[in-house]
Amino acid sequence: RLPNELSGGEQQRVGIVRAMIGQPKILLMDEPFSALDAISRKQLQVLTKELHKEFGMTTIFVTHDTDEALKLADRIAVLQDGEIRQVANPETILKAPATDFVADLFGGSVHD
Repeated sequence: RLPNELSGGEQQRVGIVRAMIGQPKILLMDEPFSALDAISRKQLQVLTKELHKEFGMTTIFVTHDTDEALKLADRIAVLQDGEIRQVANPETILKAPATDFVADLFGGSVHD
């Protein structure tokens, strides 16, 4: 089918595969699923995680969706006002947030 005949989710899948097929060392994805419906979004999250593992490339995935970050990330960098507040794996972000901001963002509390 022609690109204009594809749904938004199908267009995103094609875009992701095109970006990864060249096997770049680093792939930047800036809010790639923000405009999609929940079903397409979930399918693309699974596809992205599978392709990331298969190709073994570093992917910088920008999102404001904390659930998406926890689901997709090996490591999460939390920024506030352009400054890094914490960089850690999802488990550490949830169990030991570095600041009140990180705790509030991820629905927890700071552990001293």
